[in-house]
Amino acid sequence: MKMKKSNLISVLSAFLVSVMFLASCTKSVEYVNVIPADASVIASLDLKSLTQKSGVNDNEAAKQQLAEVLKSGLNADALQYMDKVLKDPAESGISTADKVYLFATEAAENQGLVAKVNDMNKVKELFKLLESEQISMPLEDTGVNGYQLTFLNEKDVVCFNENTLLILIGKNVFDTESTQDMAKKLIAQTAEQSIASNNGFKQMSTKNADVVVYTTMDVLSSDYAMQIKAAMPEGLTLKDIAYVVTLNFEKGKIVLDAESVKNEAVDKLNKQYEGLISKIGSEFLKYFPASSLYYTGMNLNGEKLAKILAENEEFQKTLKGIEGNGVNVNNIISSINGDLAYGITSLSAQGVPALTCYVQVKNDEILKTVNNALQGGATKIDDNNYSVTIGGGANAYYGMKDGVFYFTLDEAASKNICKKVDNPMSDAKWASTAKGSYVFMVANIKDALNQPMVNLMLSMGGQQAALARSVLSQFDYIEFYAPEMNKVTLDVVMTNQDENALKQLFALGEKLAGGK
Repeated sequence: MKMKKSNLISVLSAFLVSVMFLASCTKSVEYVNVIPADASVIASLDLKSLTQKSGVNDNEAAKQQLAEVLKSGLNADALQYMDKVLKDPAESGISTADKVYLFATEAAENQGLVAKVNDMNKVKELFKLLESEQISMPLEDTGVNGYQLTFLNEKDVVCFNENTLLILIGKNVFDTESTQDMAKKLIAQTAEQSIASNNGFKQMSTKNADVVVYTTMDVLSSDYAMQIKAAMPEGLTLKDIAYVVTLNFEKGKIVLDAESVKNEAVDKLNKQYEGLISKIGSEFLKYFPASSLYYTGMNLNGEKLAKILAENEEFQKTLKGIEGNGVNVNNIISSINGDLAYGITSLSAQGVPALTCYVQVKNDEILKTVNNALQGGATKIDDNNYSVTIGGGANAYYGMKDGVFYFTLDEAASKNICKKVDNPMSDAKWASTAKGSYVFMVANIKDALNQPMVNLMLSMGGQQAALARSVLSQFDYIEFYAPEMNKVTLDVVMTNQDENALKQLFALGEKLAGGK
């Protein structure tokens, strides 16, 4: 059967729109049993929550416009069905009160979508419509757990019964048999044979978020996978390293959390790294102004890190290629003993970042190494404080003070090393987060846009620069931190703190699409 594709996007979009507005409720989770046990990536979407937060339901003009677009080009039966679904989304037969799952196995060998069915007869009606539009094949009974089967777009297999809808993406139109065989295998699975028995999926299922993702490291491309494998301890595989990531759209903020999946192999690795990093102190926060454009900090046990790296063959091979002329990398790393901080406080008229770096150390190994590398090219300012001319005639300043090694490109900062500044970062909005974290980074978008050099560049950049300013001005700052040893968080904080971030993003997209 030759299938017509001209209306494929319209009809499938209508199907998704109907799903997005559905408001029915069910508690069954059996439908996840069709997800393969070896899935490397699984994403669950709470479409009901996403719809509410986006404000789509409140935008009658947008809904009407979308309905008109979706109806264009449909025949009389399809139009009648579309009207019915738009008036009562439950007519689609698919639930969004239950999460929709997307999955992929290693190297994307198999990819698919799983949703909860509320009314099998209504789903049949949907696929009868698609068949009339020559988008799907006639339904057939699989003989497996009451599932019906059809093909979409000549290669993708769809199976559904009274509980579950599975769409398995086919590789091409010449190999539909293998896709069909895989689909039949998945719909015959029990919970024990599926991803439902996986510890990572169980951990994922406890999360209540707009989007939740479970992923293992074996999803990486071969090049990245080889690099990571080379650095991994013996007995640990890429499949062992897994994460559960949640994405939530909140009032004035987008929050992304990632935590590792607990298993015996990872617990063993964590014990090996125990004591490597500690929670950040507050001392260095006082040395940077709150208006700094960028800041990152952590607390590191250099001696512990040096011991770990000494057992890493790949690192030691790299080390042999860079050591020499009195440079001992292991000694440099071992000398680090506490907080590290790096920040950019401003940009010069020439666009040079005024960066400053502080490192708590237990000896002067780093200072001696820098002086040896410069071979007398530095100018001594006073005891343990130096300056050196770098490219373009600019100066860099470095040295030691009170057990801290510093480096800066900012002459003003060099004269006030280890001194509290006016309006310090320790009083900034993100200070409390930084002090309670193992790692912390912040990008201060609001103050960056107020930099004279940035304003000049944007004013000369034409329409694209104006568009960039329009987008960036919606955001206040972005912070990344590790509140726990096995958990990291990324917060994207909006300028407008009164509305949900997703609603703001939808409004921004609508504005940009309208060219306003």
